[in-house]
Amino acid sequence: MTREDILEAAAQVFRQKGFHGASMANIADAVNLQKASLYHHVSSKQEILLELLDRALELLLERISPIAGQSVPADERLRQMIREYLQILAENTDLSAVLLFEHRSLESKQHARHVPTGINSKRCGETFLLMACAPGDSSAKIFRSPHAQCLAS
Repeated sequence: MTREDILEAAAQVFRQKGFHGASMANIADAVNLQKASLYHHVSSKQEILLELLDRALELLLERISPIAGQSVPADERLRQMIREYLQILAENTDLSAVLLFEHRSLESKQHARHVPTGINSKRCGETFLLMACAPGDSSAKIFRSPHAQCLAS
């Protein structure tokens, strides 16, 4: 039994039961471990949740960041980024559910550590816009947002 196996099972359990409805016993059962043995691999549900959220954001940034660097018009970059984002969600349903629905379950200490390193879900669209628009890109005029500082006026 590896940590990776545990994290994959935990993502599935969280998707099915929700973070608060899931227990460490549920996760242990999903990987055929005794609950006490699970604690040799992870210390808490919060630790598991934080690692799953970090993995989800790393995956998103890993696959979307290269698109942001392309020399194509901003509207095309944005289309490609949204397409890739949706593809990632479709390919990783358990992890996606954790990212989209369970981030609110992080304790404030973990939330403060997690959010600065990732994409704030409330500003995800703005983040895509910012990544899609290069400063001075005249095609960026189609995006009108008071929050997106790189957009042409």
